[in-house]
Amino acid sequence: MRNYMSSVSMDQPVSSGRDPVEAARTEWRVLKARSGYAEGLTVNEAEYHGLLLCLDLLEDLDPQRLVICGDSNLVIRQVRGEIDCKAPGLTLLRQRALDRLRTWPDHELLHVKRDWNGSADSLASAALQRQCGIEIESDAEIQDLLTLNRLDEILIVEEEIAQVSAVTTRSKARSGARVGSDPDSLREEVVRELRIERIRQAQDEESWIMGLKKYLIGEIQDLTQEEAR
Repeated sequence: MRNYMSSVSMDQPVSSGRDPVEAARTEWRVLKARSGYAEGLTVNEAEYHGLLLCLDLLEDLDPQRLVICGDSNLVIRQVRGEIDCKAPGLTLLRQRALDRLRTWPDHELLHVKRDWNGSADSLASAALQRQCGIEIESDAEIQDLLTLNRLDEILIVEEEIAQVSAVTTRSKARSGARVGSDPDSLREEVVRELRIERIRQAQDEESWIMGLKKYLIGEIQDLTQEEAR
């Protein structure tokens, strides 16, 4: 199960929208989708409230593996214990999140770019515009969320690893290369290759990175004079 959170804040910390979208692990089926609205929150406070709202939606589900994807690097890393949480308000929210996560022994928190988390960002924007939280129920709205969601392009599922592993093994066998007998080593190699390819795809979507790559390898014919500078 994957749970997504996002927040939107105005220049002044007067209002924020927050939301989660849960999807089944392999079928990418939306189980629940809801946004919330509250005034007087900072960006980071809104992100924490989005995480707590995500966990609220999970209360009636049996504990299983949970992957939470959020575009707030600070919140994700604070909850993972990688950076300190010194602000009193955030410290309390972080502890509330940790207490709730104890009911999910097998959980993981991943930081993703906002562009890849479009379904959650869409709900957060709608909450901010309407100044109220909404719950998605219609088939058309659910389909819109599935269309906006791009996390399946960067999150690796076991079925994909198994499929690529089989192809890699057959390829090495045809070339006469020695195939290792350690499945863990093969899995790590495939995962690494997939991650490198997805990073390369994400970089190509950033025009300035793509332009820099072309410049470094000498393909400057497609670059404007300004880009070449």
